[in-house]
Amino acid sequence: WMGEIETTMRRSVRKETETGIADYKVQARGDFMKSHASMVAISVSQLDWTSCVELAISDGGCDGVRQYLETMVAQLKELSLLVRTKLSKLQSKVMSAIIVMELHARDVVERLIEAGVS
Repeated sequence: WMGEIETTMRRSVRKETETGIADYKVQARGDFMKSHASMVAISVSQLDWTSCVELAISDGGCDGVRQYLETMVAQLKELSLLVRTKLSKLQSKVMSAIIVMELHARDVVERLIEAGVS
């Protein structure tokens, strides 16, 4: 019976993540972050980052990554404004975690540019 519970939990997490992936494409980013479970918000934002970096490298090389860095900085500014609004304690913790992860992701993109990725 524990195996059945585990299977059900995995299906539930997968369903929520798939819903989150679809919602991320149509919702404003801040609204998405506030309206989804933290695990989903973090997973989907990391999935999007990975896809965008891969696309930037394959389409534009180092210049493409530079352009994506500008997008990342704009997204971080948006999140920093969102953190200053009235959020629940949980939303605040989620936003803090996402901002830390995105700052690290920005640093990775900056290192890719410094290395002249192509």
